[in-house]
Amino acid sequence: MGNDIVNNNDFGFFVVGLILTAIFAFMSLFFWWKRKRLRDLRTLTLGRLTFLYLFCLLVALNGLLGSMLVLTDGGRGIWLFLLGIEVVVFMIFSMFLGLVIPLGIVILTVKMWRRETRTVANLLLPIVVLFFLVIDGIFLAMGNLPEHWQWLSVLSWVFPLLSLYLAWQFTVFFLSSWVYGRRTRKLEAAFHVVLGAGLIDGERVGILLGNRIKAAVQAVRDDQTIVVFSGGQGTDEKVSEASAMQKYAHEELGFPSERTLLEEKSRTTYENLVFSSELIKARFLFFTSD
Repeated sequence: MGNDIVNNNDFGFFVVGLILTAIFAFMSLFFWWKRKRLRDLRTLTLGRLTFLYLFCLLVALNGLLGSMLVLTDGGRGIWLFLLGIEVVVFMIFSMFLGLVIPLGIVILTVKMWRRETRTVANLLLPIVVLFFLVIDGIFLAMGNLPEHWQWLSVLSWVFPLLSLYLAWQFTVFFLSSWVYGRRTRKLEAAFHVVLGAGLIDGERVGILLGNRIKAAVQAVRDDQTIVVFSGGQGTDEKVSEASAMQKYAHEELGFPSERTLLEEKSRTTYENLVFSSELIKARFLFFTSD
């Protein structure tokens, strides 16, 4: 009789797990469908739907795995091994998100500061990362703070919530950028517009801008596509960004100058798009950095 009770309990857990698996599988399909029908891919909604789709799919797969774990006594070792692998992957991902990414941001910023234009805007991200590392240190050392610093205990609930929110926003932005980049690679247009950026020493194209130009040139699939370089001349620049980009494309990438156009009036991203649209008056793809 005892074995019957155990078996009944196992079967009950199996049924509940199967129902939850079906629910999350349906939700996963729903979010996948919503993502496929999304008309404007240039929003963070793309990242949110992708995250919800992947999350529900992961829960559904785990539900199926758990149901099989309950139902099959002989294969429990295999199922537990697979669950263990998943836990390890999750821990590695968490460590990557919390340690490797901040260090990577600092390293890439140093490289950008040395190779690109030196602006305050290029330092904003590492400053924010450094700020959070300091707050993180205070949060971890809170138990050893002197009495007159105990008001910092408010961090015990503010910091975790803020960290969770920023992790969510980072994940959504990353997924939006990643999916958008792969969906738009299939698009074609007669004109490719490259948005300008600050020039090194007022006349040379940096690595960041050079990668934009390479992407636009590599996306050319026929001999009719025209590449439009959009960017005016700043007060600290010797030439316009457009002419510097054209020179880079011709000399470094071998792209023919006769298949390029220059838009040299714009000073902002908005003006890049407006003036380029007025110049070519046709559908175009534009290339920038995410």
